[in-house]
Amino acid sequence: MRFVLFCALVLGCGDDRATPDSRPPDAAPVDSGTDAPSREDAADVGDGGQDAGTFSCTTPRLDETFDVLPAGVSTLQIHPAAVFDGERLWVTATVREGETSRFDVALSAVDCGGLPSDLQIVNGPEGEVSDLDSAIARSGTSLLVAWQADDGSGVIGTRVRPFDATGTPLAAASLVQTMREGVVHEGTLWMPALASRDDGYWLVGSRGVEALSGFIVYAQPLDLMGGLDGDATEPGLEFGVTQVDPVARADGDLSVGFTRDGESVQVFAGDVTEGLRLAPNDTIEARNPSLGADYVAFTALGSGQSRVAYASLDGLVRDEFGAVGQRNAAPVVADGEGGSAVVWLRNISGLQNELLVRRVETGSRFTFGDEVPIPTERPVYPYAPVLVSLGAERYFVAWVEGMSPDLIVRGRFVDLAE
Repeated sequence: MRFVLFCALVLGCGDDRATPDSRPPDAAPVDSGTDAPSREDAADVGDGGQDAGTFSCTTPRLDETFDVLPAGVSTLQIHPAAVFDGERLWVTATVREGETSRFDVALSAVDCGGLPSDLQIVNGPEGEVSDLDSAIARSGTSLLVAWQADDGSGVIGTRVRPFDATGTPLAAASLVQTMREGVVHEGTLWMPALASRDDGYWLVGSRGVEALSGFIVYAQPLDLMGGLDGDATEPGLEFGVTQVDPVARADGDLSVGFTRDGESVQVFAGDVTEGLRLAPNDTIEARNPSLGADYVAFTALGSGQSRVAYASLDGLVRDEFGAVGQRNAAPVVADGEGGSAVVWLRNISGLQNELLVRRVETGSRFTFGDEVPIPTERPVYPYAPVLVSLGAERYFVAWVEGMSPDLIVRGRFVDLAE
């Protein structure tokens, strides 16, 4: 059996982590008719003559939108991911490889004035391989990037590459080969997510297991160089199901969440073996989880609309938001020193969305702050956004803007205490 489900993109294989009901056609020949502002234009807007050197991550450049990748990069940019090291953001994104139909994974550092460093291609020259859907994490002073690689064989693999604190590669990219029941797993390994742990990382993803007739989420410990550091586990092992959209969080113990059969969200926190399954009733589906410290946010669909839902990891506290008739999707959460926040998409029409962020107080109940729209030059394309805490109530937000094939990763710093 060749595990090629969900592979419907013209320019490569993508995942289902965007809107709740469709995957964006990455190569659709649609022209937005509007050019994205250049880096030079963005740098001149509303900064009062300050240069980026006057900003720090305790006083970031607020309320100005900027291109996350440096000038000269392909204008087909998707799948952003980011991690904060206390001084800068490290951002990865999928970019088109020249004028080919393949993709590369790019890495850039973004300072808190909104200026990116020189970009480097993480995967290196590989020939006829398309690299996309990256994740990035930090452990101590090291970074690790993981991504899925499609060589056209029908079996998608996951690769990793370690970097030091300056973004210098510590080794070449390597293919992850997980073990399953004492044997090297040879099926598809895709949709990587990363979480840091002491002296290493957790790689969480979905792998095609022919013996189980489905895709099963796994958790593989890695060392600081991205090498295997123990056996992989399958927290939600079942026969004949499809587990996708994996997310991971590690605060000592590892928590894993995923979408099960496209209709429910399942979460395994710490050493819990049964897991928490979230699907409110027969007419509502749950998808696209995002994990906080002691809660999960996800998309709840039903009756022609979708809402952003929250649940505590013990399942006892639940709430949701979204007006009647709205289509809200792809929530991404982050915990800051002053509370937590969520960024999400609200559909306007077709593949066009707006982007919103709000504060959320968690604990014995969920309290949702005011919605704060993120200004964009063009509609937001339905890829999951990025939200990273900088401390206090300051956050970095990133998203994909435009219409395919003219898609740009853009970013903005926000302070939700203001």
